[in-house]
Amino acid sequence: GTLNLQGEINPINNTPLIIEIFDEEGRIVGSRLLQLAPADGKFQIFSTTVPYQVSARTPVRLVLRQSDDRISGLAYLYSLPIFLNP
Repeated sequence: GTLNLQGEINPINNTPLIIEIFDEEGRIVGSRLLQLAPADGKFQIFSTTVPYQVSARTPVRLVLRQSDDRISGLAYLYSLPIFLNP
């Protein structure tokens, strides 16, 4: 299937936004790398799709994250539990 995402984000830096969908066993069932406009301290509207593979209605966790461009680690992390259908 395909998950349609629309939202707003205030990027921390100029690294891409990583969007991942994890199943309950921690496997990635979908992902997308989204390059945003340069960070300017303002919210940016984004719209994208994330292709995924599940065989039945499945509880998953949608994760949006952005890496820190100065030190190893995360600068931003957001997650949300959702259900996906094939």
